[in-house]
Amino acid sequence: MGRVHVVGRVLTDGRELPPSRVECADGRIVGLEAASRPLPRDVLVEDGWIAPGLIDLQVNGAGGADLTSAS
Repeated sequence: MGRVHVVGRVLTDGRELPPSRVECADGRIVGLEAASRPLPRDVLVEDGWIAPGLIDLQVNGAGGADLTSAS
């Protein structure tokens, strides 16, 4: 797995940082720097925040469909 750079609003330790670039490698955050605009290689997060933590990929339904009670 290579390095990924994510740019956006960062929420950490209960506070929001100015727009920042988060560098990730091998599933871990390895760097953080202020970034007023993204570079061509960056993944831009336009809505919401970038925050350390678990990403839950479980989906039980969407758009009015309940996938746990399929007929």
